[in-house]
Amino acid sequence: MLARNEIDAADADIEYTELVGSTGRLRFSTFAPEPIRLLRGGTLSEHANADPEHVHQPMIQSIVDELNGSGKCASTGESAARTAKVMDVILGGLREARVRA
Repeated sequence: MLARNEIDAADADIEYTELVGSTGRLRFSTFAPEPIRLLRGGTLSEHANADPEHVHQPMIQSIVDELNGSGKCASTGESAARTAKVMDVILGGLREARVRA
């Protein structure tokens, strides 16, 4: 699988992450309210996905609940490490380009 991230193109305000696999492509925006786009077998489908009003609030609340003994946070050190590894793959080229600049 290939992952790439485009941010701040010179001629347009563009930001997206695109995952390219053997049977299709998945493109989504991290910051803009854009639909998730799936291209598979020559067919493009778009899926609206609105951001919640306070995007980080549910995660923060689950941490607070666990610390207060009234809940369990789904995120663990292991899941955080997996997420960090994926983000390193996605942002690797962008980070390298900034170092060379």
